[in-house]
Amino acid sequence: MSNITNFPDHQRRSDGGDKHEDDWFLKWIAEWRLMRYRQEIAWTEHNWRTRWGTRDDRDIPPVDTESLDRMSELQERFMMFEPRSALAARELLGVVLAYDKRDPGATLAQGPLLEIVRNVMKALGWLKWDTYIGPPDERERRRKRRKASVQHLPVVPAPSGAA
Repeated sequence: MSNITNFPDHQRRSDGGDKHEDDWFLKWIAEWRLMRYRQEIAWTEHNWRTRWGTRDDRDIPPVDTESLDRMSELQERFMMFEPRSALAARELLGVVLAYDKRDPGATLAQGPLLEIVRNVMKALGWLKWDTYIGPPDERERRRKRRKASVQHLPVVPAPSGAA
């Protein structure tokens, strides 16, 4: 199966919760992957129609780039996002590395920067998926909010004369 559609299984957070802090962002990543898959299909269909460039028929429609346009829109959003979890960081780096799978000889798939990205992605793979990687002050604020929202049960004193 292609890495483009290999969505990770749902995992529970280590604190037992279901909702991931970066869920909204991970949804965009999933949409980006889907658009990439659709664009791959469009390119493949066009290659078939043109017989990989050997037919020069004016009746052959140009490649549909609607999915590619949506990918670009999502990538604009990705530029402004700072991941808060190891999972979101890995997935964001996966968007960059997806280009080297399409055309390993392309400029985007080569060079020291992508090697750095590959190394960081490999290192992040050892972290638990819900490991928080944001600034410490933000993490402390979240911890305090969680503590404040926890309902404490009243302490019931032991009955007198209990052994």
